[in-house]
Amino acid sequence: MYKNNMKNRLPLILPLILAGLLFMPGLSFSLTLEEAISLAKKNLPSYRASGKRVESSKYLYKASLSPYLPKLDMSGSREYIRTPPDTYDYTGYNVSLLYTLFDGGKRRADRNIARLNLDSDREEMRKNLLNLEYNTKVMFYTVIAGKEIFEQTGIQIKDAQKDYEIAQGRHRMGVAMRSDVLQASVRLQQTRFDLRQAKGEFNKALYDLNSFLGRPLDMPYDIKNSLSIDRSLPGLEKLADIALDRPIMRQAQYALEISDNNKFLSESVFYPKFSFDLSYTNLDTDRSLSDFSTEDKSAAIICNWNIFELDKFYNKKSSIMETKVLEEELSEIKRGLLVDVQKTYEDFITSYESLILAKQQLVESQFNYDQALGEYKAGKGDILSLVRAEGLLSVARNLASVSRLSFAVSKAALEQAAGIKNIETLERVETR
Repeated sequence: MYKNNMKNRLPLILPLILAGLLFMPGLSFSLTLEEAISLAKKNLPSYRASGKRVESSKYLYKASLSPYLPKLDMSGSREYIRTPPDTYDYTGYNVSLLYTLFDGGKRRADRNIARLNLDSDREEMRKNLLNLEYNTKVMFYTVIAGKEIFEQTGIQIKDAQKDYEIAQGRHRMGVAMRSDVLQASVRLQQTRFDLRQAKGEFNKALYDLNSFLGRPLDMPYDIKNSLSIDRSLPGLEKLADIALDRPIMRQAQYALEISDNNKFLSESVFYPKFSFDLSYTNLDTDRSLSDFSTEDKSAAIICNWNIFELDKFYNKKSSIMETKVLEEELSEIKRGLLVDVQKTYEDFITSYESLILAKQQLVESQFNYDQALGEYKAGKGDILSLVRAEGLLSVARNLASVSRLSFAVSKAALEQAAGIKNIETLERVETR
């Protein structure tokens, strides 16, 4: 009977249990890099603002269709005039329909410019997404490296504590001087200082990441990934070709097209403008002695043509020169992108080779420390050699972590320079 009741209540109790676990203080779930990027996209104000900017440009692009449609106006008035001995009461309204037949290409150029502005804002959003992903990766990896250094500093304290206890033991046995204990004690205190510094740096890195992701600043460490080492890398030529499709390059191309359309705008004023006007007017007059009303209907084709205006000649020349300026700027942006990819590619190779050297240094430093510790225990070495070996091991551990971080950051920088999400897949960053 009790089992049957529990089975019946389980569907009701289970959601409560899950909700309690979800909101339990201090409980956190593993956060991957992809989830961190998704949180940043959802919560970062600057990225959300770029999305709203795109929406605004969409409305402006739709508004640019207006000159292709007729314009309908309506007006009305009522006027009371007293001129003794007569009084007048006027009531009238007017309805007009105006449609542009030809404007020298102005409306077409305006619509093209609105479309190009929309495309440029979309690329600005993609640029912000590139920066968002890069910054998220750097902060994410920095937190991982900070935790790694903090944990390694704890290991260093254990090594320094071990050296201190061995020096104390040898001093009590009368085979070591008091200075040995003091040297080991100074090193132990230094490692405790380093531990506090490492904890502070780790906490600050975690605050930066949590703030960037829109989470509480004191959210505990919940990162799942580690600083992986993967040197798989496409050829430089492939990355350079992809980089030429970065948002800044597309925006420069759109700016050049906008300049071409501005040239069409400056030329449109040299042509006549034809429009069709259909109008209806009704006027009623109520006078003290008599009433009368009028009704007018009209249809006309109107032509406006500016024969001379000084500024339009210079505006046309200015638009031509502006196009040439943007062509040069486009070439400069291309040059900058290619050299940026080349330099970040070199940084990636350098950071990888430095990481290999740091790992070798760590192995040798560990061997050197073990050797110095063994010699000191056997009475063949001195405390200074042991403390120095332990200090070098501490530096080597930190250097290995920093090198892994440098490698991960250089990889993220190369992905940003090429405008891709991942070097291995060459997937390009696109907004959705």
